[in-house]
Amino acid sequence: MARGGQRLRAIFRQSTALCSKAIAGAPRRLSGRCQRLCFLLALHALAGCTSVEPATEEVVIGVMLQPVVSADPIRWGVEHINAAGGIDGRPLSLRVEEIGQDPDLEVIRTAAETLIADPDVVAVIGPASSQEVVDVAPVFSRNKLVMVSPSSTSEEVFRAWHGEQGKYVWRTTVADTAQIQAFFRYAKQQGKERVATITAGCTPEDAAARITSCQNAYGQTFFDWFGFLASEAGLSPTAVERYNQAAELSDYRDTGEATGCEESVQRVLDSEPDIVFGVVSPSSAAICLVKTMAREAPEVELFLSDGGLHGRLIEDLEDDAEGVHGFALVGGDETGFEEAFAQAHPEADLPNYGANSYDALLLLAYGLQITGGIGGERLADALHEVVDGRASPTTTSWQPEAVAPTLAAFARGERPDIAGATGTMTYDEEGYTDLLEGTYSIWRIEGSDIVHSERFSTEDTRAALFVEKEAPDALLGQADDEVAAPPAENAHAIVVAASTGWENYRHQADALAQYRLLQERGFDDDHILFVSQDDIATHASNPAPGSMFHEIGGPDLHDDPVIDLRVYETSLDQLQDSLEGLDSSDTDNVYMYLVGHGDEQGVLLFADSDGAQGDPSERLITPAWLADRIESMRFRRMLVMVEACFSGVFGQEIERRQLEGVFVLTAASPTENSLAINYDPDLDAWLADSFSAHLAQHLLAPGDATLSDLYVELYRLVAGSHVHAYNQNAFGGIRQALVSEFVTGL
Repeated sequence: MARGGQRLRAIFRQSTALCSKAIAGAPRRLSGRCQRLCFLLALHALAGCTSVEPATEEVVIGVMLQPVVSADPIRWGVEHINAAGGIDGRPLSLRVEEIGQDPDLEVIRTAAETLIADPDVVAVIGPASSQEVVDVAPVFSRNKLVMVSPSSTSEEVFRAWHGEQGKYVWRTTVADTAQIQAFFRYAKQQGKERVATITAGCTPEDAAARITSCQNAYGQTFFDWFGFLASEAGLSPTAVERYNQAAELSDYRDTGEATGCEESVQRVLDSEPDIVFGVVSPSSAAICLVKTMAREAPEVELFLSDGGLHGRLIEDLEDDAEGVHGFALVGGDETGFEEAFAQAHPEADLPNYGANSYDALLLLAYGLQITGGIGGERLADALHEVVDGRASPTTTSWQPEAVAPTLAAFARGERPDIAGATGTMTYDEEGYTDLLEGTYSIWRIEGSDIVHSERFSTEDTRAALFVEKEAPDALLGQADDEVAAPPAENAHAIVVAASTGWENYRHQADALAQYRLLQERGFDDDHILFVSQDDIATHASNPAPGSMFHEIGGPDLHDDPVIDLRVYETSLDQLQDSLEGLDSSDTDNVYMYLVGHGDEQGVLLFADSDGAQGDPSERLITPAWLADRIESMRFRRMLVMVEACFSGVFGQEIERRQLEGVFVLTAASPTENSLAINYDPDLDAWLADSFSAHLAQHLLAPGDATLSDLYVELYRLVAGSHVHAYNQNAFGGIRQALVSEFVTGL
């Protein structure tokens, strides 16, 4: 039925009023979750009353962008499309929601509410930042309203929303993994070999200390992928550091001085890099990085990400501004868009992501031409047709004179090969979501001007991220002599999920999948030490109460597991007592699996922001602590799996000690992160980590796979990190020892 705007707004007001009463009575620590849940419920109510049929003669596209990503290029595009006859003969117009600079979450959600509730809006351009997209994409998707972000660049958005489940979530940018790869090209040009990065985001210690304001999807991409891509590029990653730049922004607003980065900068400089990639979000974080680096290590080059370029940069940096440089995402050099925009708007500067914003409008306009101005699922499907088309005319253009014939071609049923202000608009034909190709320029402050120079055009960078890899023999060690060991008489397993809370769903699901796998292979609970908070199935955020999943559409794994230790109540001393009290002997095999948040110091055994306890440093499972526990245990042989960022530090310590009979596989190297997989939009949660998901599949597989086979398969399949093998020489015979020896109960 047609959407009645007043009726819908009344429904929404009633829903949110009821929510407000519920929130007022909720405990303080739950109020944020209550607000989020109520927001989703209210919009779900709207979804049940909406239709995609347009209610006006105009075709209306909503816009929600920050001022730094101005709507001016979009308005210019509207002029071109209407001059070409509009959409199916109807004029195109914009409904702009002002959200201001650096808006908080409530402002973003309010803008989304307004556009979703508007019966005339058939699609939305925005939001601007990666974190904003992460926050509202599930809501747009549930309401079947296509959103196209011209400026969010987090790789997490692609991993979460690519494919069929993400048909309503689009971008007209490349992901920041392309920027990382471009940075490494630049570093090699400059003769740099040792690279480091400082990014925006939360540390595990932040989360344990109840700091929640530092969530930053933009910075997360650089933290997740920097170490992996540096190794792939043949460079040496020396440090991957992150800190809470949101707190820095608060200080800057209060005092006019940017502080807070000094300790992070010093840790990076201690790693002796040749060049540092400064990833800043918000842009004011550039001030602290530039000033601190100039003071502490002027000989080390600082190169800023595109988030560092903003209008007040020269004024804010004052005497330290000269020579500051970094990347900016720009239009294709050959398109002429920037020059044409400057001629048409001599009074205005082309905003950041101006070409991408223009292309967002073009993309929607071509899709709407196919649907006759109708949004919803019809538009989502039509966009696939738009970007898949590679027929005559072979190439279109953003130019005003090219818009009319392109629209006419779509109206005739043709599917031309589209190009826009950013260049060829090429999408992965299976994943879609964002562009495969883009262009960066290097900007530099010279006097009172920001000058753009060399350009770096990216090609299909996504293939380099997810391509299967061949494991190098060097990581398997030289010796492979079978070490004599008595026949195994028994088997024990240790499964530890060190993280808690809804945000860490995947960690507990990884551990639960291991627990169920061991049961399936013959282990009873007396031979499994299972450490987990087990708070996901009963969590208030769980839309499927009582359930936990490791795969989308997979089996429910919960069903009351037997938990030996719960994280909230467990100290390191208690965990130590349990490990050393394991009833194993010299003729028993032991399988150990540890999952949690890691850094170069180890893995935190901690509660999330709902239940953080004490000093996080007192709950840190360090490599030395784990190696000490293993040394004190009795076993025939031990297989250790560590699923965490920087998990290679555990393998390094065990290998350094040459612990006899112990073989270690880690999800990542000491400078890499381990990435999540299996995002479920209905649960709004990541269900697994890539290493653990593939590990579970291969541990279940029948056959005579050896430990060497397992390592090679995991190295080949896991994306975003290099699976590492450690201590194989002290273990002996990894090409003979069977995986089944460790995961089959005796």
